[in-house]
Amino acid sequence: MKIKTQLFLKSFLLSFLLFALISSIIIASAYIEMVSLKPLEKESNILIGIIHEDQVISLAVLNFNPEKREIAFVPIPDNTLVSENTILQDLYQNGNVKTIVGKVENLIGTNINRYLLFSTEAIRELTNNVGKVNYYIPYKFIHEGTEFSGQSNLSGDTAYSMFTYSGYNLKEVSMSNMASSFLQSFLSNHANGTNIAKIKNSLSSNTVLKATNTNLTAEEIIAYCDYLADYSSLSHRFLELKGTTQTTSKSKYFTPDELFTTKNIFK
Repeated sequence: MKIKTQLFLKSFLLSFLLFALISSIIIASAYIEMVSLKPLEKESNILIGIIHEDQVISLAVLNFNPEKREIAFVPIPDNTLVSENTILQDLYQNGNVKTIVGKVENLIGTNINRYLLFSTEAIRELTNNVGKVNYYIPYKFIHEGTEFSGQSNLSGDTAYSMFTYSGYNLKEVSMSNMASSFLQSFLSNHANGTNIAKIKNSLSSNTVLKATNTNLTAEEIIAYCDYLADYSSLSHRFLELKGTTQTTSKSKYFTPDELFTTKNIFK
């Protein structure tokens, strides 16, 4: 009798542990799903950037507001002075994004929930996979011996050349504005039911993943892509930081009106 009781208790204990394990897996899965959908249930901000050879060449913040069915863009000049001798571009070292995120939060007066920094190689791969982008090129550049400017259909290879062209006059060119407008054109061209699947597949490809620095989960990327599939029916706002541009003999710097503000730029 004692032996049977012990066997029963062992069997019950094993069954209970198995049930607890299965339950914890189910709860964890539900929690992951809940977290992945959370950014789309309320307002959230994503820092978008383009990196070339471990240097930031453009930054922008996207504000998603599902309640208002709105997306807002604000370019953040990579040459923004954040101290007497330091610009935002100098703060990106060895893939460390946290310092830049903190500085940008101070500039826009609100928290940044996620970041997504593409290398120029990822931009090339993404555009080649999804499709050409109809885009107005603001500054002339040379690609494979041909000069490009004005309205054009850019392939991934041509877009790569546009962002990495070494012949720009840095006193005249705003890489952040160019990148922000390119992103807007990419979304207006491809954020639809037909191409969203291509974007999802491309974002999950090894080439793009290896060339991207992000704290977004795969589930969140898919959720945001699904949200953007309705891009044409969403309202769009294009904002800008207030400040002045100073030009020296060698370069150009953007000095914001406020290095720290408590006023949310999206409100």
